[in-house]
Amino acid sequence: MIFIIISHFLADFFVSVFKPLGPYFIERFPIEPRTFVMVLTILSFASSVMQPLFGRLADAISWKYLYVVLTLLLIFLGSSSIGMAGKFEIVAVLILITLLSNSAYHPMGASLIGEFGKSKYLAFFVFSGSLGAATGPFFISWFVERFELVYFSIVGISMSVLILAFFVFKIRKLETGRKYEQRKVEKPSLEAIASIIPIFLFVAFRSFFSSVASIYLPIYMKNLGVDMTLIGLTLSLGLWSGMFVSILGNHLRDVFGNVFVNLLSVSGMLAFSLILSLESHNVRVIIGSYITMVSFVFLSMSSNVVEAQRKAPNNKAFASSLVMGMAWSTGSLMNFIYSYFMGNNVEFMIKSLWIIALITFIFIWFERKMSWNSSDQI
Repeated sequence: MIFIIISHFLADFFVSVFKPLGPYFIERFPIEPRTFVMVLTILSFASSVMQPLFGRLADAISWKYLYVVLTLLLIFLGSSSIGMAGKFEIVAVLILITLLSNSAYHPMGASLIGEFGKSKYLAFFVFSGSLGAATGPFFISWFVERFELVYFSIVGISMSVLILAFFVFKIRKLETGRKYEQRKVEKPSLEAIASIIPIFLFVAFRSFFSSVASIYLPIYMKNLGVDMTLIGLTLSLGLWSGMFVSILGNHLRDVFGNVFVNLLSVSGMLAFSLILSLESHNVRVIIGSYITMVSFVFLSMSSNVVEAQRKAPNNKAFASSLVMGMAWSTGSLMNFIYSYFMGNNVEFMIKSLWIIALITFIFIWFERKMSWNSSDQI
């Protein structure tokens, strides 16, 4: 269990470095803001849409820990090699490799944690990933301010050596000591899939909101003259706050239900995105609003994963992949389309966040209506 929790930290740490590097890539190559955002979002979509397939594989495969190690190695090496790329096209390929590996990792990680049977373990799994995702932006922003990005490869190689050594001396013995049998994986029922659809739609629009905010904010703050380290710190503070709030959200779900958590989550997103749009040139307000806004995004993070697994108990990895990877990819696709039309107007993208939050309210009503119709006690 501890290995899986730590591995989630590492996976999300290395994946989280791309968004804060937007201003760096725009200046280095150079490219338009819209180009960077569209490339990142379409690659996120292409990789995340594969997560249900990876989820099915995770339910069936026997050598689970070897699978985790291989995906981690690809994440480490793909992410840390971006500084050596001489063209943005090569950067895009490395990002794709990293994101695909990350999509392969997550259903397996969530499935392994789900086998321990308590929702608090999944909350800690989400917490560790959030900690990694929160640390990455500040680290990489600080790193590029002081060193050449090419030296980030040293970090990736070092972590690859450590994870390989750990597998050889610890995890490999654990797996070879098991008796493996081919598992017969049940197909998810149409009823189970239908019950997850409202959660999927809610998470998709929440992810759309989060994608626009987290990708465009670094570019917007850089345009205001804010230095890279403070930009990275802002992203990290939002995620650091969010990882604690995620655990709170899971507790609130146990007490009040998933619908209540989602309602509270979107209310905070709407309120602070409105404040951000009204005070869009006040750096202190921008930082404070973003941190609080992201915290409310994370409030419903683990709660919806637990709820999806509860509705499909025999296909936990598949359910996780729908409301994690598939829903996230849908949010990325929506950002891609939105950016195609408005992506070079960075200030507009930031000021329109409250509209996305307002639309997300619709799917809370949808979830509650589905629960009433099925007499499902949340």
